[in-house]
Amino acid sequence: MRVIVSISILVIIAAFALPPPNSPTLPTLEDFSWLAPRHNVTFPPPPTTLPPEFEWQAPNISYQSRSPCPMLNALANHGMLPRDGLNISADMFADALKQYLNVQWDFWWVIAETAIRTVKPGAEAIDLHDLALHNGIQHDAALTRNDRGQGEYYTRPNSTLVKQLLAMNDGGPISFLEMARARRLREGQSEAWNANYSLPGQNINSVAANKWFLAIDQAAVPLLVLSDNIPGEKNNTLAVPVDRLHTFFTYERLPYENGWIPSQYELAWFQIFDGIDKVAHLYETGPDVVESPIGLSLTAGGPPYNPDPDY
Repeated sequence: MRVIVSISILVIIAAFALPPPNSPTLPTLEDFSWLAPRHNVTFPPPPTTLPPEFEWQAPNISYQSRSPCPMLNALANHGMLPRDGLNISADMFADALKQYLNVQWDFWWVIAETAIRTVKPGAEAIDLHDLALHNGIQHDAALTRNDRGQGEYYTRPNSTLVKQLLAMNDGGPISFLEMARARRLREGQSEAWNANYSLPGQNINSVAANKWFLAIDQAAVPLLVLSDNIPGEKNNTLAVPVDRLHTFFTYERLPYENGWIPSQYELAWFQIFDGIDKVAHLYETGPDVVESPIGLSLTAGGPPYNPDPDY
């Protein structure tokens, strides 16, 4: 059964037609949750206050594995994924994401299984740091991390880049517009600062091979997960106060302390894709050049050195 599912996943993420040259492509966004082995997986609603057993703990990188993804790191730092970050299967990823963030289990199972097969073909589980494979899941021009080769700790948050992201709206909440502008900014910075800069697959209609799409996805999803439910609607505000984002991106901690409550309704696949589509549209229709709100210069040679973060 797993072989059949794997073949189907490889088919669905394959490239189809190429768009006009020099135009980033948003791949065809279709529901692929049917590829998962289970559907309609339910858990009780996520806790509205942080249970004591999920107290945040700073990771000890000497023996605990962490990834380039702040959301997965946050889940591990809270013990919602294994705190050691080791030997995590697609089921374990999907269970944690559903149980504590209330996202659609089968959709995220397919994403997790695809990520595992991308970074460690043939494996049934990975360590979080396996996701640091360059141009597997990790990529250049990340919102809050250095490119590979820009300091030893390129998979960990850079406090200066976090500060830059939080300043995109002059201290106001961050929405899809600011995320789209931040994507333009980071791509321009990486292209200027990194002689080996690459964000491959931009003209490929594939959610796995198109790393520009992956970067857009990583800009959209935190706003859906960390924004507030709109009372009486199965929708979110899609704008996040900067104190929440500071807690999340700096410490890789779920921002309960900043008034965040996990969504009390399930965040479905079409909401994820709608957010991605909005960020992509704002990226494509916005200015080609975005200036750093904290004055980082493209002639500076790179972002400030990223020391071992003080978690």
